Amino acid sequence: MALDVNILKASLTAIYTATTNTNNATALSNAICNYLIPITPASTGVESGRAQMIATFNSFAGQPNGHINALTTALPVYAAVVASGMSPEYTGTAPTSVTLPNFTSLYKALTDVEASHADCATIISAAIHTWFSSGTATHNIEQTTVNWGTPVKVSIIQKLKNKIDKAVTVLSADYRKIMQSEYNTIKNSSEVTTKEYAELIRGELNQNELVSAPINVDNTEVLAGIKNTPTKFRSTIGERIIAVAIKDIGMKETLDKNYGGIPSKRKTSIGQRFGFTDKTSYKTMIKEGRIDEMLKQTGTANPKSVGEGYFWCAAAVTSWYLEANADGPRSAGVSRWKEYAQKEKRFTSNPILGSAIIYNFSHIGIVAGVIADKNGIPTRILTIEGNTKGGKGERNGNTVAYKSVSATSKTIVGYFNPASK
Repeated sequence: MALDVNILKASLTAIYTATTNTNNATALSNAICNYLIPITPASTGVESGRAQMIATFNSFAGQPNGHINALTTALPVYAAVVASGMSPEYTGTAPTSVTLPNFTSLYKALTDVEASHADCATIISAAIHTWFSSGTATHNIEQTTVNWGTPVKVSIIQKLKNKIDKAVTVLSADYRKIMQSEYNTIKNSSEVTTKEYAELIRGELNQNELVSAPINVDNTEVLAGIKNTPTKFRSTIGERIIAVAIKDIGMKETLDKNYGGIPSKRKTSIGQRFGFTDKTSYKTMIKEGRIDEMLKQTGTANPKSVGEGYFWCAAAVTSWYLEANADGPRSAGVSRWKEYAQKEKRFTSNPILGSAIIYNFSHIGIVAGVIADKNGIPTRILTIEGNTKGGKGERNGNTVAYKSVSATSKTIVGYFNPASK
């Protein structure tokens, strides 16, 4: 919301007309703090600096024109607290003390003309409002700058967070039936990828929710998830892996049969940073589809006869690593990824961008973003996963999807952190 000078004016008018004691420290301090409550971008400093404001005003109590001197001292300090409270999403810059109104001269001029209390409140509130409105805030991801109190558009990262909050993992009754039918069909298979996929479905059925929640995003939101990731979780090689994987988001199986691969034709600027073009030559037929290509890179030839191909979540991760020139096993099996991570001593509970995220239901994807709390502790992991469920109504495991999972989810076994070859 925009800062409203009339809120401050009304409060000061009430104070000035109610008593001749203009050094009412608590009332004056609260008037200024309450005026700033709706400030945009929002700031925790509005409240955290309130006690200090009151203490400063109290220190001037009893002095001639004490409330005027208190303004000159208290406002720059309070503004600095408000600015710092706009982080981590914004970097706030407080109005400078150089531009602070000369309240002593202003008050003297008002008393010289014997201005009414109401007129004093109007002029002083306008001066305070003009000064606070000159503060600025720069969005730390989008690098857009606004003045304090200027209505701001919902940031891209906030749009992404809103989608994450609304994402659903709980299985509906109808979807449970579909999954149960699929599980009954494949549960006795001896083929490695099929056994692992059956384990995934069984695990999701048992806990009555998907291991991760699908989110419908555009590229700007995926990039915001990367840029919003705290520095300690960033990785150049990891961003290369994401740059490869992001182009596959939305790619679907041909006929929902684990082969082929209809490309999403998704374009992304992050790929251009690493020299990957936006053009794609993936064919939509069984012979040379993207999914078949992924499996081929693991050394597995996908069946080309009528029927279903191999399950391919690990093959997708293998391809993304290989095409980003990152070290990893060439395997279509999730268990092989965990074994390789342990052998290379890179199996960890601390993810970075591009990490292979390994679930305990024989499923795997990559980390595409880390959302952390104010202390830098991860709260949610953003992923790109293959052979998984995408949007509402889609068959389980038919697409590459952008997803979200709680950082403390018990379904996460650990992470394989990427390294260059």
